[in-house]
Amino acid sequence: MMTSTQKIWNICQVIFESYIIPIVYIDSYHDLVFDLPISNGTKSFHRMKLASFLSPKRETPILVMTHHSELFLVQPILGVDSPNGVLLLGPTLPFKLREEQLKGLINDSADLRDKQGALQDLQNMTVLNQDQLTSLGLLLHYMIYEERLNREVIGLLKIQPPKEKEVEKQDTLLSQNRQSEHFHHDPSFDQHFFDSIEKGDKEAFLYWQNKIPEEELGMLSRTSFLRSKKNLAISAIAVATRSAIKGGLHAEAAFTLSDLYIQRIEDTYQPENVDALFKEGMLTFIDQVNHTREQHYSKPIAKCLNFIYKHVYQPITLKDLVKQVNLHPSYLSELFKKEVGITIRDYVHQAKIEEAISLISFSDYTLTEISNLLNFTDQSHFTRVFKKITGTTPKQYQLKGGLTP
Repeated sequence: MMTSTQKIWNICQVIFESYIIPIVYIDSYHDLVFDLPISNGTKSFHRMKLASFLSPKRETPILVMTHHSELFLVQPILGVDSPNGVLLLGPTLPFKLREEQLKGLINDSADLRDKQGALQDLQNMTVLNQDQLTSLGLLLHYMIYEERLNREVIGLLKIQPPKEKEVEKQDTLLSQNRQSEHFHHDPSFDQHFFDSIEKGDKEAFLYWQNKIPEEELGMLSRTSFLRSKKNLAISAIAVATRSAIKGGLHAEAAFTLSDLYIQRIEDTYQPENVDALFKEGMLTFIDQVNHTREQHYSKPIAKCLNFIYKHVYQPITLKDLVKQVNLHPSYLSELFKKEVGITIRDYVHQAKIEEAISLISFSDYTLTEISNLLNFTDQSHFTRVFKKITGTTPKQYQLKGGLTP
């Protein structure tokens, strides 16, 4: 369906008033048709940005991310009473940046001369993440063309920086950050995040990785957003290295992986590449932990251990494990004791108490709630098993502040 300039203007006014997001309409000759807010002084900036976005062949919206982490929504326009061109909505930020993060982002931008003006623009910028901007793109396209699109149609284009920028030397900080384990947010996140690496649980890692509270992470450089992201990634890799070693990975292999990914992170000059390398490194640690465990245990026992880990909040019996590996109960019990060193029952209790310790230390659950969550027969049973494994009762452990027994 074709459309008119007046209809586009009316729709853009509604979008602008609802989202407080700048909108520019540029025709196929790169001339301005209109902008909102009117005469806001950014026309030349938008014209430069739009040069690479215009595509007469494209009919569906697309998201564009600059190397400064700004997000734009580009909606192609095919008109009857309006010129062909594009609507550019944005820029927006994926989350609200703190002042020190804003300054670091500005310092990374060698092409910005008016840094004070750029800082004010960033402070006033609308916060819409990729999912929210995608939803807005679906709405805008429907309002203009009365055509409903699937979310998958709206892709993401990342604009590479015009030139790579040298960052300051950080040899001393590299050494310090490898030993740093401090993150300025709820410590329960770290507990679950790094536990997933120790246990080689990729599903748990991806779950917690998607919950990374980036806006709450510490700012580890006062002058550079990129440097801060590098320092945070390096610090996390240092902790992940220790988690992988605890999970059974040979120390030399773990430190070699650590060195490799820290060096690769140091060699990149784009924030999004830091995130990608960090995730790749964590998944590599998990794969190596799992590979080491598979070599240590036979396949049936490895499968049993994995089942116990994933079902720690459920009642687990010998019968459940037999179903997983199709072995005779007596033989499975013997094999488990031979390879793991303790009985199936004791191992299940140990796994549940380790989870209980985590819940006592990093959650607001009461001891009764924890006992119920982990499917102990009753509070008395929970207390007996807890004391047998840790040497102290759950209450005593809680009063000590949840420190490692």
